[in-house]
Amino acid sequence: MTILVLSIALSGTATYWLLRPAFSPTAAPVEVAAHAAGLSQSAAPTPTPFVEVLSPRKRATDFQAGVMVLIYGNDPYFAINVRRKLDYLAALGVNSVGLVFPIFQTNGRSTDVHADPINTPSSDLMSVFIQEAHQRGFTVMMRPLLDEASLAKGGDWRGSIRPRPVDGWFEAYGDLMVTYANVAQENRAEVFDIGTELNTLESYGPQWLNVIKRIRQAYTGLLTYSSISATGYPTQFAHALDFLGIDAYYALDARDGATTADLEKAWRPGVVQLERVITDSGMPVVVTEVGTASRRGSYRAPSSANLGAPLDLEAQRAYYEATCNALRGVVGGVYWWYTSPYPPPAPLSDKDFDPTGKPAEAELSQCFSGSQHAPARGATR
Repeated sequence: MTILVLSIALSGTATYWLLRPAFSPTAAPVEVAAHAAGLSQSAAPTPTPFVEVLSPRKRATDFQAGVMVLIYGNDPYFAINVRRKLDYLAALGVNSVGLVFPIFQTNGRSTDVHADPINTPSSDLMSVFIQEAHQRGFTVMMRPLLDEASLAKGGDWRGSIRPRPVDGWFEAYGDLMVTYANVAQENRAEVFDIGTELNTLESYGPQWLNVIKRIRQAYTGLLTYSSISATGYPTQFAHALDFLGIDAYYALDARDGATTADLEKAWRPGVVQLERVITDSGMPVVVTEVGTASRRGSYRAPSSANLGAPLDLEAQRAYYEATCNALRGVVGGVYWWYTSPYPPPAPLSDKDFDPTGKPAEAELSQCFSGSQHAPARGATR
């Protein structure tokens, strides 16, 4: 079915479901592949309907109501799936999206930081994501993430790597960051996250300052670094950033079946830590990751997939509600971890982090409704 639209910019969850059939691929395979790559086969393509962000950010200080979108590979239908996901997120009240994509190194001691031709999306696909997000009114954070699949074989994760020589690692890492900073600059992505949870490397202040200097030569937007909550924030290079990112996976001391009130109370030590970072640094703070799996008791170790625990959709829902309540008025933004362009095929039996189609989805929407967060203390500059 051909849909003729001159200019459509609609909003709201109902609108998303109304327009959803229009996003289904119905063209011949060659045409779909060209469309997915962001190419046009005619001089005057039919405009595609889309859902606008409900409360777009107008200033850098506005609250970042965010979700991290994790993208692997180079799917020929990438653009189609990304459009669906961005429409869905816009209808939920999200105003900021993180473009998260994997980068790799051979093991925890190697210095060969690189993109993978199969698993790392191409720069062209990153550009498609950013452009589609901007069309809807999102602000975008680009976030290269060191993948842990190869690291795990040696018993490592991204926060435990000890490359040698370390200067060789920073040189390779900086080269790759500059490559992606150029993509961010070309597409006017608002934020670039220079690193995530690299605990064992956070003490190398001069090396990080050099990476930041190199990135700033290519990119004029805001810079952050995401430190995991258990380690505190690295002070050696924080002053060279625009705001501090914290992956706030605070363990909540709560029983199985805990209520929202129980979890909100259990959040208090984590909130105290966040407030201390804000006070001590004098800088804005954004929670660049927070979330938990749909498993029983997952909030006691929210960063873990908790593979042995049974399905518990209510645990995830209560965690979302409590987290939103606990962080309101404290930080300048919250990014939920995570979703992908591909929704869970059976969300009500899915035990992973993605809230799509689960009770937590409604809590996410309620959390961001009307940009009610808008705090004064942790706002970005």
